[in-house]
Amino acid sequence: KVSYTPKPLQKDLPQFSVEILMYMRGYGTFGTFFEGRIACLTDSGIPNKFRIYAGWSGGDGYWDVPITLNQWNHIVITYNTSSSSNNPLVWINGVSITVTRSVGPSGSKNADGSTFLIGNFPGGTRAFEGNICFARLRNYLLSAGEIAQLYADPFQIYNKRNGWLSYYTAPTTTGSRLLTLVGVG
Repeated sequence: KVSYTPKPLQKDLPQFSVEILMYMRGYGTFGTFFEGRIACLTDSGIPNKFRIYAGWSGGDGYWDVPITLNQWNHIVITYNTSSSSNNPLVWINGVSITVTRSVGPSGSKNADGSTFLIGNFPGGTRAFEGNICFARLRNYLLSAGEIAQLYADPFQIYNKRNGWLSYYTAPTTTGSRLLTLVGVG
């Protein structure tokens, strides 16, 4: 797991993009592969799906996304939180994926928590079953062209605009370790 306290410019963004390269072997125990302004949960109760969760004052939003287990997946999620009618957009391995809105949010977007988590929760209360090679958070919505470019070479250091956070670890199917933190601004 990686736990990171975001800087003020990385919190409460009206729009953002999350990019993750991961190998998911199973659903774990309510496993989370990213937690921040949204949570990406691997145990949605629906086989071969993960769930995007977003906290809103009048009612939380849930979206289900198909995923293939036991392979590396490059996942990009973009989300404009300016309206509860907006849905996150998802690309897996460079392909736009249909997101199923299970429960629509209402009210206003909750403020971001004090910490970003990548992987397991502290104390093992939620366990991710797999490996996460890296995660990047950007303070803008990536375009389909930018996502295609990132999928073609996910290890590039890509800083066209300001304010993204990137963790990079060596990709393996048996384990990974934190190597570097770049792009915190």
